Amino acid sequence: MLENKRLNAVHGAVLAALDEGVPLSDVLALLAVNAVARLAGRADLPSAFKRTVSDLGRGNPAAASSQFLLDAAMARKLVRRLELAAILRDAALGRRSSPRSCPRPSRFFPRDEVRREEEGIRDSILAMLHLHRMPTDEDVALSTVFHLADDNVSGETFHPSAA
Repeated sequence: MLENKRLNAVHGAVLAALDEGVPLSDVLALLAVNAVARLAGRADLPSAFKRTVSDLGRGNPAAASSQFLLDAAMARKLVRRLELAAILRDAALGRRSSPRSCPRPSRFFPRDEVRREEEGIRDSILAMLHLHRMPTDEDVALSTVFHLADDNVSGETFHPSAA
């Protein structure tokens, strides 16, 4: 989830920079820098990148996710997105402009940030459930029996599930 959020943020910054009239080669050169601290000090940084870099700079300074825009896997996905959108027509150019320094992917996002994101997702899913908790096997069985006990139910397809 965090990887997709980051990828979407950087992809959005790329598209916004292109909309501002920044040449694709310049945008790819910015992506190749990849280091947030080095990008933050650049006077020629497009406004969309300034916002993204500023947001990243407020994170945990020891975390790779605050020090770099992307890791190698995210960079490959971004290049692929740009290719599929016909923005990047030269695949070799995309490979040459890959970030020069990338942290190890397993350590890109700190564990506490991942846990917070997981808890937020879990809480939002539970808030949508009538029971405000995951149903047990017994809950699903009782609900199925209740619905099937109605004489008007015929030809229905039930998809019961439990935790």
